[in-house]
Amino acid sequence: MACLTKYKFFSVGRKLGFMDVNYITMIFEVSMFTQVYAKEVAQFKAGGEKKDALENKISNSAHFLKQYAMHHLLSARVGGARTHFIHLSRIILQTMKSVYIRLSQDEEKLKGCKECAEDQKINGNDRQFIMGIIVFIEYGLETVDHGDCPDPAPCFEKFYKKNEKAIQTRVKALAH
Repeated sequence: MACLTKYKFFSVGRKLGFMDVNYITMIFEVSMFTQVYAKEVAQFKAGGEKKDALENKISNSAHFLKQYAMHHLLSARVGGARTHFIHLSRIILQTMKSVYIRLSQDEEKLKGCKECAEDQKINGNDRQFIMGIIVFIEYGLETVDHGDCPDPAPCFEKFYKKNEKAIQTRVKALAH
């Protein structure tokens, strides 16, 4: 992000406007996505199963989104974007909520399929897992922000295990 200071509207001492913040946010998101994508592609194993902290089978997409969200939060917290941590946290929260909505739509499409039992189960696990990320961003980030746990990934794992029932209840409440 240091390369952005060469642009006039990023000069020191000037408050960023709405469009400036949106521009930085887009750059930040693309940067985080690219970094996580490159790392995941390098580590990809065909046929490898991904599991959440509760050992439930989840899709590769859900695993990738968790890696993306945790890297996003870590970089926003300790990187050069510290002053915009709240804004960037809200952006990743919006992204995860959008993913959850898409997963819920997929669930509706899968309901009528009798041969899709495995897909339905993975979709349910993915919805719970993504809801865990949403709840973590909403309620669990204070442990990361106060320095109790500097890396959000292990904090999320602990949070997810500890709040499993509450997350399941929230997913079930949104399903009806």
